[in-house]
Amino acid sequence: MRPSKLEYKIVKLFHTHTKILNNLHNQYIKHVCENGGDILEIGFGGGVTADMIQNYNIKTHTIIERDDYFFETLYLLCLKRTHTFLGI
Repeated sequence: MRPSKLEYKIVKLFHTHTKILNNLHNQYIKHVCENGGDILEIGFGGGVTADMIQNYNIKTHTIIERDDYFFETLYLLCLKRTHTFLGI
């Protein structure tokens, strides 16, 4: 079954919007991390930003996460990475 024109436009808009946000997100992370140093991240969520930050030559990466589920996911990521992580 073929989607209606309205459904198609919503999906197309969503993908375009997501692409723009991803580009802004990438530029923001690059700007924050390009000089290295100590990075403080508030909220781990799905870990997308944490993964991006870890690709830069940083000194430390501290993440504050209050949700137990996401904190456990954060802990598992810490075991895989070489940069210093401090989960609070």
